[in-house]
Amino acid sequence: MNMMLVVVALGVLGLCCMILPPIRYYRLWGVVVATYAFCPSVETLDARVGPGSGIPLDYVPLLAIMGFAAASAIFRGMVSYSTLPRPYMFFSLCLLTYAILSLFWITDRAGWVREFCMFGFYICTFSIMTSSLSLVPVPLVTSLIRFIALMSTVFAFAGIVRILSGPGRYFGDISPLIYYRSSEVLVLCFAFPIALSLYFHTGRRSHLVSAILLGCAMLLSCSRTGYIGIGGSLAVLFLLARKRFQTRQRLVRVFASSLVALLLVVVLSEFLPSDSIVGLVTSRFKSFAVVNDGVRGNLLVEELGGRRMGMLEVSKSIFYSRPLRGAGFGNYLSVADTMESNPYLLARSHNFYASYLAELGILGFLPLLALVLYPLVLASGTRIAHEQPVQMAVQEGLIAVEFSVLLMLCFQEFVSGPYFWFYWGLAASFHLSARRPQRVEQSVTRRCDGLVPCAETQRRKDARVGE
Repeated sequence: MNMMLVVVALGVLGLCCMILPPIRYYRLWGVVVATYAFCPSVETLDARVGPGSGIPLDYVPLLAIMGFAAASAIFRGMVSYSTLPRPYMFFSLCLLTYAILSLFWITDRAGWVREFCMFGFYICTFSIMTSSLSLVPVPLVTSLIRFIALMSTVFAFAGIVRILSGPGRYFGDISPLIYYRSSEVLVLCFAFPIALSLYFHTGRRSHLVSAILLGCAMLLSCSRTGYIGIGGSLAVLFLLARKRFQTRQRLVRVFASSLVALLLVVVLSEFLPSDSIVGLVTSRFKSFAVVNDGVRGNLLVEELGGRRMGMLEVSKSIFYSRPLRGAGFGNYLSVADTMESNPYLLARSHNFYASYLAELGILGFLPLLALVLYPLVLASGTRIAHEQPVQMAVQEGLIAVEFSVLLMLCFQEFVSGPYFWFYWGLAASFHLSARRPQRVEQSVTRRCDGLVPCAETQRRKDARVGE
């Protein structure tokens, strides 16, 4: 039944490929993610589809959207790789070359095929997405990002209603259809800084309400990684807005309100039972104290903090044994099985940097890290005029998203899912589209200063004749 529904959905999307432009598909992403929060429980359905262990059910429509959007862009001739910087293409080829070379020393061929197909699909769709959207005017890309953030707010509101009305289902139950809680975290952490930045720049209370809903949903998800992401994005927004008086006033207002709300939660936690919503949220904050015990080695492997520290030790051992080439593409678990006998530790370390440094080594990790840092590098060279407050707000919100996700990668491995690459593609597309008018102006200036006649050179000639 599951597979039949998937085939029908893919067929419908495939027929739309000839009709819908890519930007419509990307808007469809926001609608699909919002509907995930309204889905009933999937206890009677399989959480994964496909051969072997399969892929999460919530990935299937999103992967289809990314694939068909890429096909639509190619069909309409909107793909121009000349818009992508040469370093990006170089590092993509470097990662592909490493993946092929790793065939000579890996033992898990099935893992290699799975990892190669996954990264190949993500990098190709990411490239096509950034290439096609960079040719779209920046106001349209801004409108797309705001629509995605709006749909994420709908997702957050529906999740809050579900959590508050559900009997005792508080842990990561914003959407029962989404397999990994880290995926919910990315949906919320992408929209929260953008909504807050829009409030700082425009002063519209609807954006403040949206940010509050997203923040409350993140708190109720009980994700410590999400808490760290929200804190990081708030810090980045404060640094970006500290020089503007009006924005600084709104920022101080938000920080004061957040501090009062946090103190209220702490006070209420002392009087409410530990299994209440407030008690669960407070316990997640208090659990940060186990980090110190984990670093000192005082936690048992069977405990959550001790297990994560143990998995980090496994990653460190793999990297130290083969620092240059690593375990090999898709070969991490096979090598970990030979070095660690404890079944609790035979999993990835929930740390992107440690896990992929152990798997890919220095040779493969550096190109992958360059691709991850690509949107942030683009943001450093993007300048938007102060006369465009909405575009400036989206840009600063995206910078906050990028910094917070890079921080959260210390505790999760988002790069193996479509959520990361879609939101990363949106960020890169916005920065490229915002830089495009600058390139046009520079080319016009060069034409004006050369031999090609234009309005400016004609005006200068008329001025000289008049003198």
